[in-house]
Amino acid sequence: IMCLVYTMADAHANRIRAMRETWAGGCDGFLAFSTESDPRLPVISLKHEGPESYENMWQKIRSIWRFAAENYLEDFDFFFIGGDDLFVMPHNLKTYLASLLYKDGADPNTKEYFVGRRFNPGGRDPFNSGGAGYALSRATLRKFLANMDDAQHCSPKPHTSMEDVMIARCLK
Repeated sequence: IMCLVYTMADAHANRIRAMRETWAGGCDGFLAFSTESDPRLPVISLKHEGPESYENMWQKIRSIWRFAAENYLEDFDFFFIGGDDLFVMPHNLKTYLASLLYKDGADPNTKEYFVGRRFNPGGRDPFNSGGAGYALSRATLRKFLANMDDAQHCSPKPHTSMEDVMIARCLK
């Protein structure tokens, strides 16, 4: 599993360093994306459309997913993303994701998984909470990469904080 975290430069010394010293080592790969690069952690500054703000989270997440797909798609079965304020137990997450594959007799190359804390607000489409983080299988990330710029299905232009709702719409 590749663990991806979005952050800001002022969190490198505390939040990102704490992740590296605790749970991030349990991921098979770990990268943070920020407003400044720091190869020691590792943190990558990644450009995205619009301003660097919470209200533009969708554009930041789109850039992170594009980077992960273009650089690591064939290296990992699953990709997990979340903010710099979460704690993950990678062993448990990997065990759970492996159990899905085992139960379904599936291959992450072909089986689409979009796994996370599911919200189903009354009368609206369900989505996985971005705050809790969520995982995409390789096949799902491949599908997202293929559709992420499709204005009809994926809404690539909005500047919104609702990245979790937006990605769920893209993956329908």
